[in-house]
Amino acid sequence: MSPANPFRSRTGRPDCRGLRDARNECQEPDTGVAGAVIPDRSAPAGAFSIAFRNDDANDSVQSNGRRGPCAVCIDDDSDFMSILTRCLKDLGVTVIATTNAINGVRAIVREQPDMVLTDYYMPSAYGTYVLRHLQQDSSANQIPVIVITGCELTATIDTSRRMTLNQKLRELGATSILRKPLNRQALTRAVALCLEASRLRSQDDAAPKDKEPGEQRQ
Repeated sequence: MSPANPFRSRTGRPDCRGLRDARNECQEPDTGVAGAVIPDRSAPAGAFSIAFRNDDANDSVQSNGRRGPCAVCIDDDSDFMSILTRCLKDLGVTVIATTNAINGVRAIVREQPDMVLTDYYMPSAYGTYVLRHLQQDSSANQIPVIVITGCELTATIDTSRRMTLNQKLRELGATSILRKPLNRQALTRAVALCLEASRLRSQDDAAPKDKEPGEQRQ
């Protein structure tokens, strides 16, 4: 007997191959903004102290003074969340966990994490809800997002545009798309890309801005 895969959820989540519910989600207004894909490159993960918090339990908790990279993780599957948290802990990432997309968006805007990891198929709202809201929020639209799903990425979810799930997630700005059961190496690469994107964004924010034409120097 082959050993059990430690990254497979034990709750028997649907594989969503039919994606009948996904078509209902596609009735939401489309922002029509294409998301950029970060080039693939390797980068070592740093070693930092870890803190895990379930953000649903205390929505008002702040992360002031945290150290090291931080991720908001959104998934309604508690077993998978535990697995994901352990993997991120090994990579030195502080995790703020929430079980639904609505609370997840609130946590993202409030905490301004280095990255977001979200499930696609959730009862309250799909992962595309997270992507759309971040796209439209100027304070959060540069935060890289990893979508993790057990759904078939080549299935057509927008028949009017003949768009697959993979294309839809990319259009809405997903930085990386990973499949369930979780592959640790793929997760490590995706997290490294997000950390590099976050580092470059921080450098850009800290860089002195050019003065407007005609503005006098002090």
